[in-house]
Amino acid sequence: MIDYIYQTLTEIGYTHPLHPTLTHVPIGLVMGAFFFAIVGLIFKRTNLAQSAWIYFRNTDLQQSVSMDRHEANRPFRFWPVGTTMVIESYQGNAFQKKNDALIEIAVMSKAKEDRDSSAQAFYPGNWIYARFNPDRRPSITSAKVRKCHQCHSIAFHLTGDLVFTHFP
Repeated sequence: MIDYIYQTLTEIGYTHPLHPTLTHVPIGLVMGAFFFAIVGLIFKRTNLAQSAWIYFRNTDLQQSVSMDRHEANRPFRFWPVGTTMVIESYQGNAFQKKNDALIEIAVMSKAKEDRDSSAQAFYPGNWIYARFNPDRRPSITSAKVRKCHQCHSIAFHLTGDLVFTHFP
């Protein structure tokens, strides 16, 4: 049975042993989360103990365009106009929503690009940002929107759009 698994993996180009992948990677991720939590507690950096749920429409993912690039192992992904993503941020583990406190809800929506806009020189793609407190009150300022654009412009160079997360 194990020979069949290794032969199948070899046929698709995976020639590495399975042990490191199946044991070391998951343990490394768990240990990384543990150390981030300890550092967050020691230095009172509560943002290191946050997690989130990201919601999006499957149709947006299906309509997105993926393009291969030579210098990286992941392709660029361009999201269609009208894409909306909702991010719920929790203090602690988002998998256990009932036990952790909702910090904020952030929304990103991709609008039609205005080619005459001077902002296009600084912000590729026309994403609109909104943030809400757990009690549903808006919590965003124009200064925060500039910070959103500045940070998400980094994502543009990594993923092709202003979204950090690589999707399948």
